[in-house]
Parts: sequence; C-alpha cells; structure tokens
Amino acid sequence: MPVTALLTSDQFSALPDEFDQNGNRIRQELISGELVEMPPSCELHNVVKSNVAEALIAYLLSKPQLGIGAFIEMAFVISPHDTFVPDVSVVRKSRLSPRKQKYTPGAPEIAVEIVLPSDTASHLKAKVDAYLQTGFSAPVSRFFDLT
Repeated sequence: MPVTALLTSDQFSALPDEFDQNGNRIRQELISGELVEMPPSCELHNVVKSNVAEALIAYLLSKPQLGIGAFIEMAFVISPHDTFVPDVSVVRKSRLSPRKQKYTPGAPEIAVEIVLPSDTASHLKAKVDAYLQTGFSAPVSRFFDLT
C-alpha cells in the first residue's frame, strides 16, 4: 500500500482550488495532514446548515454589541496540519480585519458541524481533538447573553 505524503496547512493553503467536470469547486479540508475531499452536501444537510446559520445570524444581528458574526463554510487554520471548514462558525468580528491569508488563523469561537453518513469517525475524532488542543473549550454562555 503506497504511503501518502502529509501536507502542512501552509502547503494546503497554497494549493489551487479544484473543480469538478461541472465547474463546481471541490470542497476540501486538511485533517491531520491528510487532504480530505468533502462530498457535495445532500438536501437535508443544507437545510439543517441553513437553519442553524439563519438562527445564529438573526440572534447576532439583534445583539450587535457582542461583536461576533456567524458564517457558513469559512476555513480556519487550526494547527500546522489542520485546516477545517465548519458548516457554520461564529467568530469575533475583530478577527476579520483585512489580511492576506487565504484562511482565518486559529479556531472559530464556535464551530458547528452537521455530521453526514460519509463522515468517518476517525476524521471527526481528529477534528475534535485538534479543536480541543487549541483551547477550544469556552462555554456558549461566554459569547451569548442568554438572559
């Protein structure tokens, strides 16, 4: 069995976007140095992702003093070998200043992943472990006024 070379997040960021035969961008993540193609989302996945994003966006628009926003499929460089694209993420707006990086450095404040049948347990565990290693453990109440 051939051994696949692992990539760094910098190498991943330098890769050109790939497109399928219909011109659609192929979604990819870097998980533990492994380039992982994400299959096109099914209808249910898109509905759930949109519902979560819409609810977060509506809430955050009503609380501009929090200074955070919700985003769909925004890429984050989590570690030297991990670049993730959560389905929905919540990020402090102060982190979104114009920069030359292709992807946002560091973990989002909140990451929402809608799990698909095609997601492997090993990839999900690797992603959770990488998030936790960055100190990604703040309680939701820290970002939302729940009163």
